Order: sequence, then C-alpha cells, then structure tokens
Amino acid sequence: EKAAIYLEALRERRRQTDYVKYFEPAGDAVKFFDGLKPEHHIWLLLGGNGSSKTMTGTAIATAFLLGKDAFKGEAAEWWVNKLPIPDRPTTIRCVGLNKDLLKDPIWEKLTASTDHPPFLPEGSVETRKDHEFYIRMKSGAKLQGKSADVDPKTHGGPTLDLVWIDEECDGKIFDENYQRIRRGGYLLVTATPLDDVGTTAYPWIQDLIDRAEAGDPNCLADERILGINEDADDANVIRHSRCEPGGTVEVEVARRWREEDEPDMARAVAQGGVEGFGRREA
Repeated sequence: EKAAIYLEALRERRRQTDYVKYFEPAGDAVKFFDGLKPEHHIWLLLGGNGSSKTMTGTAIATAFLLGKDAFKGEAAEWWVNKLPIPDRPTTIRCVGLNKDLLKDPIWEKLTASTDHPPFLPEGSVETRKDHEFYIRMKSGAKLQGKSADVDPKTHGGPTLDLVWIDEECDGKIFDENYQRIRRGGYLLVTATPLDDVGTTAYPWIQDLIDRAEAGDPNCLADERILGINEDADDANVIRHSRCEPGGTVEVEVARRWREEDEPDMARAVAQGGVEGFGRREA
C-alpha cells in the first residue's frame, strides 16, 4: 500500500512538471486533430469563451517546441503525432492582440498559469526573457511573442515553422505573418470573432472562406454539421476550406453556441446578422 501511494505521488509530481505530456484535447478539438492532413497549412479554431481553443493552441505550440520524440510513450502522443512537426529544432511565433493579452493568457499558460501547471516542462528551457517574450529551449527551438498593436512591418522576418495568432488581429498583421509560413510553415489562428458571417472587425477570416464558397478554382469547400454536444443549445459546426493559389490551405472552424456568447450574438443581430445566425443553426 505504501508503494502504491509513493508511485501515485511520483505520477502526480510528473503531471505537474510535464503537464503537456498528459494534456488531452476536448470536444471539437479532438475532431480537429483527427481531420489534420499533411497538405493543411492554415488552421482556424474559432469558438466562444470557454471552448478551450487557447489551451489547444498552447498545447500545439509547446509540441512544436519539444518535438515528437519528447512525447513517445506519453498520453499525449496520439495527438502530437498528427501534427506536422519538423524533425529538428523549430522556430515559432505567437501573436497576441496587445502585450497584456500576449502575457495573459498565452505567456502565462506556457510558463506559469494559476489554473494549471505550465505547458513548458520543467528543465526544458535554456533562456527565458519574459519582458521580451522570448524563449529558447535546450533543444535549440525558439519561440518569440509579438503584439498585434504595432507597425505590421515589425512582423516581418524569415520563414517560421509555426505562427500562432490568438484572437482576430488587423488584416495587415495576418498578411505579414502569413508570409512567414509560405515556404512550408504552418499558421494557427485561435479566435472568438463577433460572428463568422462578415460582421467581424477584421473580416480576413471570412474572406478566406468566401473565396472557397465563390467557386475560386483554387478552393474546395466542405461544410457539415458534426452534431450536438451534451448541452442541447451547443451546436457545433466544422467547415473545411482549401484556398491558396498554387496550393492548398485548410481551414478548420469549430463553432459553439454558448450562453456566454449571447452578448456577441445580440450585437450581430443588431448589425443585420439575423439571417447569418439562422443559416448556421443546427
């Protein structure tokens, strides 16, 4: 009995120091990982507050930093293996709407959240500069955080393996970061837009989907209802759109109708979005 208690204490200690290796995607995030294919280079996870999109984004960024070998034999191995992580140290950028939102939730989830252990495993970081939002791993992988409320030209630079944009930013910021992944990288967007029918502050997300729906020869769209979750009013819609001249882009949209989204829905209705909401209901 003492041995069992000791072993459980060791497991719990490891869950605290290697949290990401025990992380399990929930809800529609599971379907997102199941749907990933090698040709998908842009990933959109859209959902209301509490839909765990930022947690999922943090997990993906951490997996790119650590590499697949770090997850062999771990509980998280199944979803990490679905990610197109290069077999070498990676270079990653995460983008928050401003420095405050870059710090919380992104940086805090990575390094020191009060809600859960940090995603970055204990002992994996070589250099960490919180005031510069910079991390260098012992493996050589690097992560740089950037704010979206600055001159878009500051988002230039070399090709990156992964760019993660958390929440909907200005279109020029998106364009600059998209250029960073044009030579084989990946772009992840986690956002809670006002609505996905054109009433967003910066409608580049909808623009990308509209190109597919308009019959762009370089686009292929597929939309389907995945079903209803345990909450009767929680309808989940996932849409796939491939749209990129000379190639393919995957857009994954997992939309949730939650009580906390009602103020946003009301604003969209006031701006003429009634028909849009009607079309999206399951």
